[in-house]
Amino acid sequence: MFKHFDALKELQSQSSQFKHKRSEESDRHFQQGIQLLQMAVAQKFSNPNTLGDAADAIALALKFNTQNPELYAVMGYLLILVEDFYQALRFLRAALKLAPDDQQAQSLLHYAQAQMMQMPKPGSVVQPEANNPVLFSNTQDLDYDDLYDQVEKVIQTQVLQLMQDALPYDKPTKDRAFYLKLEQTVMSLENQYQQITDNIQIVDQEIETSDLKNQLKPMESRLKQYKTCLQACEAFQELDTQINVLEKEVLELNQQLKTELSQFQLSAIDSALEAIMDTCDTLADRLDGLEKQGYSIASLEEIYAQVVSHIEKLNESYDDASAKNQH
Repeated sequence: MFKHFDALKELQSQSSQFKHKRSEESDRHFQQGIQLLQMAVAQKFSNPNTLGDAADAIALALKFNTQNPELYAVMGYLLILVEDFYQALRFLRAALKLAPDDQQAQSLLHYAQAQMMQMPKPGSVVQPEANNPVLFSNTQDLDYDDLYDQVEKVIQTQVLQLMQDALPYDKPTKDRAFYLKLEQTVMSLENQYQQITDNIQIVDQEIETSDLKNQLKPMESRLKQYKTCLQACEAFQELDTQINVLEKEVLELNQQLKTELSQFQLSAIDSALEAIMDTCDTLADRLDGLEKQGYSIASLEEIYAQVVSHIEKLNESYDDASAKNQH
């Protein structure tokens, strides 16, 4: 048992060191990005490559730390400088999701929204890309009836594609590959949904958009279903990990009981057994909770039953060892 705790402590230490290293890497790239941004300002933005290098550095910083709102805000600012307001909005919303009261991010978001609304018409409507349904980036002298039709067309196309490519949102699993695919789908769908709602807001300045919003409801519903499934998948993976960790601990204790043990060591194993039984009960409650939500827990039940079998053997081995020790 002590061997197990030592190993766990070592793993926790390694994990902490790894997180610290990632944080340091993120800070290093962030400082590099800020220096390049300051250089671009000093150059009065005469060299566009400097801004590009700054964006690359911030992107690397984000790769090592996705929970720092300042990184998203700076990336949003860089995108504003190159007048990519739609992408800027995406990063600024991410910043505010992590830090809702960040006044700098709020100001940048409002500025980007205002610029997107006031840009002069370039002469034609931007055609939507497959995974980025941006219809237009201006509102001046626009034909709102035509824009309404184009927004409607994008909604219908996206909803139809979503229905055809539907993932089994009602069947969460511990499978990591499925989880990653669903996570990517949710991120892409959130971006598409946000782009469409941004465009609806612009059209809504001149035309009633209730029908457009109604047509968008299937997308809202599917996004909600996918998010729920994603959370359930996270619960499945977490339970799978905890069950496997518990199994490893039980097997290690079984190995210890195959050797001659002192009364003190047996007492330690007895305490460990009590903790194991408590953990077992907690896992059973969580499995029951998932099943009550309507999810099939067959894949988890199988490994859980295996652990229960190991625990029964551990109890028997412990009883035998205790009896021998008393003689």
